[in-house]
Amino acid sequence: MYSEDAYPNRVFQLSAVSSAVEAVALGGETPTAAAAAHQASRRSVSRWVGWVGSLLEVPSLVRLCVHLDPQGHRPPVLTSAEQAKGVSGAGTILRLLDHLATLLRERGALCSRELPALAAILAHQLARFGEVCRLTGLSPPLRVDIGFAPG
Repeated sequence: MYSEDAYPNRVFQLSAVSSAVEAVALGGETPTAAAAAHQASRRSVSRWVGWVGSLLEVPSLVRLCVHLDPQGHRPPVLTSAEQAKGVSGAGTILRLLDHLATLLRERGALCSRELPALAAILAHQLARFGEVCRLTGLSPPLRVDIGFAPG
């Protein structure tokens, strides 16, 4: 039973959001299938895919990865086969965030290795800059202080 002014809602952990978006954006699942697997609504999964796809601009994220590791491996981008399959911008963002998280972990800026890259980077944004990214509204653009200190 809910009080008259209460609205039932659920809270999803970022790991579930990341997993659902990955299933749709990189795994080729439908939002309906991903929603069923994550006990969410199709609308939520579709909204999450859009949210992840709008967190960053791909060229900016690629530049950041190259800046952090100019002599290293090129940041991953979608293959032509993935593009032909219709892998979305959210898939590109997730793949690049995985690469960025690896680079930040190598430099001691991200401590958690258990969290998916999206959750680890957003937790870092909160701890370092006090910024909260909300799934239900406009989120601030992600930023990484190149002169970051470990922790």
